[in-house]
Amino acid sequence: EKYDIPPDNIIAVGDSEYDICMLKYAGIGISFCSANQILNAIADKTINIRSFKPILDFALEMACPYRAAPSSQWSTSKSRSLKSTVPSPP
Repeated sequence: EKYDIPPDNIIAVGDSEYDICMLKYAGIGISFCSANQILNAIADKTINIRSFKPILDFALEMACPYRAAPSSQWSTSKSRSLKSTVPSPP
């Protein structure tokens, strides 16, 4: 609210049951190396590699969907994308 960013344009990353509300609120929720089955079930993406690179790759992919995608290292439970202000290529 402070920065007037719509929830659809937010990517939230969590690893425990305390993050469930945050992931539900955000436009895209990422479960990061979580053993919590509920969090993993509600997350749009589940990343099980202890590295921030897959998160950053995914964020770039959402911000620039026409950019060449890196090799997938995460599982997808839902398919959503951020509303981008960057125009698509012709």
